[in-house]
Amino acid sequence: MITDKIKEMKGHNGVLKSIAFQDGLEIEREAGFITPSIYTTNTIGQGFSCNLDEHGLIVVDHFGRTSEKNVYAAGDAAQPAPTEIVLSEATGIQVAITINADISIEKF
Repeated sequence: MITDKIKEMKGHNGVLKSIAFQDGLEIEREAGFITPSIYTTNTIGQGFSCNLDEHGLIVVDHFGRTSEKNVYAAGDAAQPAPTEIVLSEATGIQVAITINADISIEKF
């Protein structure tokens, strides 16, 4: 296993030819795999006293409710990045429906 950082990925016409590492090692390759990192892209949750997970994401239930009353989260604030726009949009819609339901229950 190589643990050195990649310096450059070399190719031609969109086809990978080799990978050069910072220590000078260069190996020929036709394909490569990466492991994505999980990280938060925004820090809005840190401005509230909501519970955060080990990645700094706001902890939510299946409806977007947080540990704080009347505080909801969706999209990148509650999901590991990178997320797809359509997934963030869908969770936003789901949370909007939950907010509407919670307000309706509270008022009526």
